[in-house]
Amino acid sequence: MKQLIRYKLFSEARSERELTQTISYVKQLEIAEFLRDLSLELWDDNFNVQVNHTALRSADDIVFTVNIVKRGEKRFLFQDVKEVVQSMINYMDSEAFIIKDIQVCDLAGWYDVILKDDKIFSKTSNWLNDIVGEEINHLIGNVEINFCKK
Repeated sequence: MKQLIRYKLFSEARSERELTQTISYVKQLEIAEFLRDLSLELWDDNFNVQVNHTALRSADDIVFTVNIVKRGEKRFLFQDVKEVVQSMINYMDSEAFIIKDIQVCDLAGWYDVILKDDKIFSKTSNWLNDIVGEEINHLIGNVEINFCKK
C-alpha cells in the first residue's frame, strides 16, 4: 500500500518543483515511520509515543515532534526512556536533523531542559546563551522533543 501511495504521489507531480516537494514529503513520511519503529520498545512498556512532522515555511523547513507519555501511571523517570530517546537523536543526526528543544512536564507545568550525558537538566536562557541548571531526577509526566534541519 505504501508503494502505491508513493507511486501516485510521484505520478501526479507535474513540474520539477512539485516532484522535489513530493520527494521531500515521502522522505518525511519515511523518517516519521522510522521514529515510530524506534518507539515500539516503549509501547511494550506501556508508553504512548506520538510522532508528528510539520512543514513551517517550505518543504525543506520541517520540524519533527516526538511526544512520550506514560499510560496508566502517568508519571515516569527520564531514565525509563533515555535509551530510546538517544536512539532517536542518533537517527535524526544521521538524517541531518538536530534537537531544536526538549520540554518536560511535571506537576509544576512545562519547562525547557537540556540533554547532557544521558541526563536532563533544567534550562534557563538569557539573551546570550543557555544556562544549565540542576539535574531533573524526579517523576515527570511527559517528554516532548522537537527536531529541525541542521
